[in-house]
Formats: sequence, C-alpha cells, structure tokens
Amino acid sequence: MNQQQIGCLIIAILFLSVGAAGAGDRPGEWTLLTTYSSGDFGTDTVVDSSSMIVRYAIGNRWRLQVDLPMIRSEFAYGVVNTGAGPAPIGPEEEMRRRGSGPGSGQGSGGSLPVMAAVYESDTGWNQGVGDVRIGLSRRLAGGGVRLFRFDAELNTKLPTAEEADGLGTGETDVRLGLAGDYKFWSATMFAGAGFNRLGDPWWGELNDVVDLYAGIESDPIAGGRLILSGWVSALQEVVDGAGDLASVGAGLRTTGKYRWYAQVATGVRDASPDTAVLVGLAFGTDGGERFRRGGLK
Repeated sequence: MNQQQIGCLIIAILFLSVGAAGAGDRPGEWTLLTTYSSGDFGTDTVVDSSSMIVRYAIGNRWRLQVDLPMIRSEFAYGVVNTGAGPAPIGPEEEMRRRGSGPGSGQGSGGSLPVMAAVYESDTGWNQGVGDVRIGLSRRLAGGGVRLFRFDAELNTKLPTAEEADGLGTGETDVRLGLAGDYKFWSATMFAGAGFNRLGDPWWGELNDVVDLYAGIESDPIAGGRLILSGWVSALQEVVDGAGDLASVGAGLRTTGKYRWYAQVATGVRDASPDTAVLVGLAFGTDGGERFRRGGLK
C-alpha cells in the first residue's frame, strides 16, 4: 500500500468514526453511489469509466460531506480525469507530451513512457482508489419552513489517487461556490455556480474554471413516494484547445427511510461525456439533503 492509499485509508477511518460517534440523535446520512460514463471527449477513441463512491454527510445549517471513490477507467490518449470531471487534452498539450529525452519538465522524458502506456492503450483498464473529496457548506439564508435556501460551499479534492495510473492529477483542487433553491407551486427551482482552482499536474497546466448549473425538481408524486428532476450544466474548458463542457440531465429519487435515486445525463458539446449514469442508495438522517447537487453535473 503506497502513501496515497494510506492517507485515503486514514481519512476513511476518520469519517467512519465520526459516523459511529454520531449514531445518536444525529447519525448523518450514508450513501452508496455507482457511476458510469462513456464518450470520445472530442477525440477518436471512446473512453469508458465507472466508479463506486461511499459518501457520508451530516448537518443542515453547517453540512460536512466526505466522498471516498473507487475508480475503474479505460483511458485513451488525450483524456485526463480532473477534480472538475473528465476533460480532453487539446492539440497543444498532446504535442507537448510527445517530447523525448532526459529531464522531468513538460515535453521531456521521465514519466512520459508511463503516461503513454496509460493514455495510448485501447484495451487497458486502470483501477484503484480515487481522489477523496471533502465538502463543507453553510446555509446563508432561508431553509426550514421558508420557500428559499441559499448556501455557500467549499469543496476540496485531495490527491489520494495514483497519478501514474491516470486516476487523478496528483494535485489538490479547490472549489468555492454558491447554491440556492426556491419553491413555487408544486416544484423547486435550483441553481448554482462555482470557481474551481485546479492544481497543475507535471505534464501540463490546467485552467482555473467556472461551472454553472440550473434545474427544477418536482414535489413528491405517486402517493408521495417519487420525486423527479431535470437540469442543465456547463464547465469552462479545463485545458486550452479542449473546448467547454455542457450537458443536460434528468433524475428521480424515492422518499422514505431508504432512498433510491438514479440520474442520467448526455453531453451537448464534443468535450463532454456522451452518456453518464448514476445510481445510488441513501439511508440515515437526511439533514437537508442536496440530492441534485451531489450527483451528475
């Protein structure tokens, strides 16, 4: 077990301990997620990726959320998985990474053979622990019996994944965001925006980008057992020349002690995944769950 996996294990033990310690009046919420995405990301090769995520969240006015992912991905040359989601590498970056010779700078030797083996393989699959994500949100206004809610969000991606296997960038990413919703008639409108500060991996420079999303969620239907939602989302290009990402999606979830939910999204720009699917099961105290903000975007 390497240092990154040990760090990931320590974090997992910590939030499992928090969950056990809070098993009284405020046990928090546990969620098991499975995801799948597929697309060519504007390249000539289709890339498939799947993951299983264990999530723990607790709190309402202040809310803490920890995600521990296990990833299995088929990577093609020219695609990198960042904290802001999968993103293609532009032509300039491709040429920069084709260099040879000694050294460790961009476009030189060092880890290039490893990166080539990861990104040029048409059949190889990489799997392992992904980057742990920790999120903290603070309710600024509304909530409770009010018709609106407005939150500030801070999310951090820690470099616990194996960078050489293409499962992460080996750098810490930070997102600062705002999110809100407003209830009217028999539905709730929701929207959010965030600024992503992405750490630069050894092979190139990632842009600091803005993400946006907006959508609508129904009141419970089918005897109060089912909730429907739909949304649009966008993300600036992570690497110069790669293009912006944009997608539309829809989802449903059940109510009750055990809450099943599913989401599906499709890209409307070449740089976006062609198809993305999420299925999850949540249980425990809801505590002001942000279902639509914790899945596909």
